[in-house]
Order: sequence, then structure tokens, then C-alpha cells
Amino acid sequence: MTPARLRATLLDAWWIPWLTALIWAIAAVVWVDRLVAVAYEGYKGWLVDWHVYAAGAQNLLDGDLYRVPLISPYRIPVDTFNLPPAAPAMAIPFLVLPDGVAGPMWVILNVVAVAATALLTARIVRVRPAWLWAGAAFLALTLSPWGNPALLGNNTPLVLLLVAGFVTTHLAERSTLAGAMLGVAIATKLWPATFLVVLARERSWRTFAWAVGTAAAIFLVAILWLGGIGVIGPMVSSLSVRDDITTQFVVGITWLRENVDWWPEWGGWAISLLILLIPARGMTGYGLATLAGMAAIPNLWRHYWGTVAFGLVLLIRGLVDRRQARARTGRRPHAQRVGTPAEPGTLFGEAEPDPEYGS
Repeated sequence: MTPARLRATLLDAWWIPWLTALIWAIAAVVWVDRLVAVAYEGYKGWLVDWHVYAAGAQNLLDGDLYRVPLISPYRIPVDTFNLPPAAPAMAIPFLVLPDGVAGPMWVILNVVAVAATALLTARIVRVRPAWLWAGAAFLALTLSPWGNPALLGNNTPLVLLLVAGFVTTHLAERSTLAGAMLGVAIATKLWPATFLVVLARERSWRTFAWAVGTAAAIFLVAILWLGGIGVIGPMVSSLSVRDDITTQFVVGITWLRENVDWWPEWGGWAISLLILLIPARGMTGYGLATLAGMAAIPNLWRHYWGTVAFGLVLLIRGLVDRRQARARTGRRPHAQRVGTPAEPGTLFGEAEPDPEYGS
């Protein structure tokens, strides 16, 4: 039996749907058990970040965001809201609920976002069966030490879902939706702005315009709501505030900055710039843009590991596509706009040349 025939047989095996359902069920049970344990036994960081968003959302509703300290009846580690205005806006719908309901719902929403991102990522990199691979990735993250930080209630999974949605729709040439999703992501946490470099390199001007326009519109509405141009100064000052560091909770470049004397304060920005200077497009470009965004983040907390993994997966898929394309054609692949879905009967998908590097 040839390898291609074996892969096709495995994909059609009767037990694949059952295994997929089992994996997702185990992940769901683990999360239910984790949340129940928190309810009865507590968790040191339970909803800490959510309470920051809730306090910011209340300040936004009051028209005082960025100009007055955050106030919360719960323990929060900061008194300045240092994220763009879409971040607290996302929490506003939950303020109508008691905190004992809103907080857990926010955590559940973020856990669902992780699962949805896993599925989108599997489709982006064209692995089949997508639900099986996505479930395996979600379960691995659930069982890993990186699962517990979700209990903090940080919005990182929601931002990553927006980024994954942007990549998915951009590859499908749905420029309006892709740009709008990227714009919301930028207006929530600034790091996805690194994708604008790749869009410009691809000359994807329609998507670029929608991303910039959406982010600008959100900032403009927030500025007008908060009283006009007078809030711009406090907003910029607040966005430049760096949270206090607990070294056991930071990773990567941030860990270097805090623990190695010779690492400069601007080291992360320099690495981000160097990554963005690599003339990559398509899947490779999107993976590098993700990693460049992570390098530029002032504090790279543990809950960003999922985002780092997303960038690495896209980067690897892009490099594999490029190598396969060169093997078939014997030359560098010409730039194309979109990737090609996996053909039936393949486990990983045969790649058409992705727009990796300019010709």
C-alpha cells in the first residue's frame, strides 16, 4: 500500500469521528472540572484580569477612562488601564450581570475562543481531519500548565481568535471582513498592527484600508465619547504604562529583560523590527508578523504561549509550502494571493505555492 493510499484509508476510518468526539469531550470535562474546583476551592488569580476589564468598562461608560484610576471592589494589580478602548468595550455587555455570573461567563467565552482558534488554525494550515487536529491541540493546551492562566480572565484568546479570523478570511479573499477583524484586534491590543506590514508588502490595499479604517473609527468614537481631543494625552500616557513584573509569570524576551543584565530595554522592539524586515508574504509572513507582535509586547505573560504557538504553526506551514512548491517547479514560487485547501484523501494537504516571498 502506497503512503498516499494509507493516508486516504486512515482519513476514511470509521473510528476517526469517535476519536474526535472523545478528544473534545475529554477537554470539555477537564474544563468543567477545573471551573467547579475553582468554585469550591478557589484559585489565587481567579478573575484578576477580568476585574481590570470590568473596571475599565465602567470607566468607559462613565466617560472617565484613562483619566481616573481604576476602582474595583475586587483585588486588581493595576490602577491604570493600559489597553486600547476596544478592550474595555468588549466587557460592557457583561456588566449587566452580577460579577459571580459575568466573570465565569467571560472565562468560558475565552475558553471557547481558544477552541475556535484551534479549529481555524487547523483549517488555515490545511490539516485533515481539521476537527481531530484542532481537538488534539485544544486538549494539549487544556492539560498543559498553560491552561490555568485562562482562569485569570485575560482577553488574549479573544484577540487571537480575531487574528485567526483575519488570516482565514484574508486567504479566502474576503477583504472587507478580514480588514474589519484585524482592525478590531488592533483596537483591542496593539500588537496585531504588525500584520499591516505584510498586507502592505502583498499590496492588499483593500484589506489594509479596512483594517486601518476600522481601528481608527474605534479610536475616534472612543475619543469623542471620552470628551474629545483632551483625552488623547491621558490615553497615550496610559497605553505606555507597563505592568509590574512577576518574573515567574513572564516568558521569552520579557524574561530576558528582567533577568539578564546585558539585555537592553529596547531589545524586544529591535527583534520585532528585524522580523518584520524579512520580505515574507502569505503564510510565512503571517507567522512572522505574529512573532514580531509578540516580540514587541512590553510584558510577554504566560498566557501568550498560545499566540506564539499560532505564529510558529503558520510559519512552519508556510516554509513547508514553499519547499514543496520549489520541489515541484524547480524554481522559486511566484507570489499568489491565497493558499489552497487540502485535496480529499490527503492528511496534511498538498500545497500550491503560497505568497511567501516576492518574486
